[in-house]
Amino acid sequence: MIAHPLRFGSASLVGLGLAGVLWFAFSGPFPLTEFCTRNRPTWVFGLFDTPRYTAVTGPVFLAAMASLTGLYLAALWLVPRAGGKLVSGVLLVGVPLLFVAVLAPGYPLLSNDIFKYVFDGRIMAVYGENPFLRVPAEYPEDRFYDLVYWKAVVNAHGPIWRVLEAASAQVGGEQCVNAILAMKVWPAAAYLATTGGLFLTLRAICPDRAVVGTLAYAWCPLVLLEALQNGHNDVVAALPVLLAMVAARSSRWRLAAVLVAIGFLVKPLAAVAGPVLLVAAWRAGMPARREIVVGGALAALLVVAAYAPFYVGVSTFQGLERASIFSASPAELVVIGLEGAGWPHDRAMAVARFLAVGSFLVLSLAALWGAWRRQLTPTGAVAVVLLGYLLVGSQWFNPWYLLWLVPLALAVPNRELRIVAVTFALLAPLTYLLQYDARLVVPIVFAPVAVLAVRYRASLGWSPSGRLALPGIVRTPSVAGHG
Repeated sequence: MIAHPLRFGSASLVGLGLAGVLWFAFSGPFPLTEFCTRNRPTWVFGLFDTPRYTAVTGPVFLAAMASLTGLYLAALWLVPRAGGKLVSGVLLVGVPLLFVAVLAPGYPLLSNDIFKYVFDGRIMAVYGENPFLRVPAEYPEDRFYDLVYWKAVVNAHGPIWRVLEAASAQVGGEQCVNAILAMKVWPAAAYLATTGGLFLTLRAICPDRAVVGTLAYAWCPLVLLEALQNGHNDVVAALPVLLAMVAARSSRWRLAAVLVAIGFLVKPLAAVAGPVLLVAAWRAGMPARREIVVGGALAALLVVAAYAPFYVGVSTFQGLERASIFSASPAELVVIGLEGAGWPHDRAMAVARFLAVGSFLVLSLAALWGAWRRQLTPTGAVAVVLLGYLLVGSQWFNPWYLLWLVPLALAVPNRELRIVAVTFALLAPLTYLLQYDARLVVPIVFAPVAVLAVRYRASLGWSPSGRLALPGIVRTPSVAGHG
């Protein structure tokens, strides 16, 4: 017999409601079969902009996101805190598969990146050239040339992703719809695998939160739109990092280091997990230290071997250069403010870059110190480092960067960190409606998250007085409920 059948049935209906809103607002009106070859500068208008072509208007986008957010929060309240195979199967397998079926055929409304993935894959699979050196601008006769926005840019992706791009480009061929669907396979598979991995993790460490915690990821509107409709590879890179944290929890430090390297070879941001693993293993004692050293050596060999076929000197890493790009971030707001005060553009960027990097390093060191004191679990420390990067360290913010933070934050016992991450994920899509204007994005999206982070700074490891109760550590009365 199903525990809490009314809650289970209601949550299932809410899942159908989420799928319905996604279909009627995003996927149904913009099928790949019709829009795949139509490239426009933006597909979401500002709240008061007049549409100039077929796109999502500001009021429709806002209403859709408000509906999705309301349904999502209702699902978190309704879902049974414990359930058998039927509950887990329907809510965490059946409904996510429905989301994939609804969003996969939809045009990637909120970003043009997946077309760049396809073209970079074609550079390797069709033209036999090095995608770390060549850019779409060099192939103006290509079938997909007009569909790519960043024609002269080398993406900051690793060799594993390049191979996946090439495989999808080879399978997708010359047809736009087939090419996009083939590329969406990887994010969709990673989304489903992350859902499964998160459920197994939570069932092992916190069984009463396994269903609701996993649903908080699998039904999150931002995760669904960015992973399944827009097809961003961040969800692919974040998966091995989550698995690395699972390995670290069971003291498999060697495997954890290799998994972080795999994430790095998809997208370099995974490297932020490396220092946390090193600190946690060193804190665990001599056997763990030997394991992490061996794991680090294996990870280094893996990275060298993966880059070797593409390596042509320093220019191989040109895609990592983003120092002059500022967009929708606190750092851009600093640039705008300094320029308004009469500072030269280059000097304003240099100061903003220094403040962003410096603030991120300070917050990261605080998180590492929290991991050393065992105030934070390794998973929690990596999540906090990522939160610091997104809040202050990233000069160029995009909503899909939250695909890194959300699963890690939901896998920790720290309730405050989960609240901050979910709040960020619910607010981040407003960046599209605000047209990436830092003067609006920072106060509306970033400020509420920053206020929460400051309020919970002790639990995030950003306060020397913080004491978070973890297994095997004496609880302190003030935060005893958060272990």
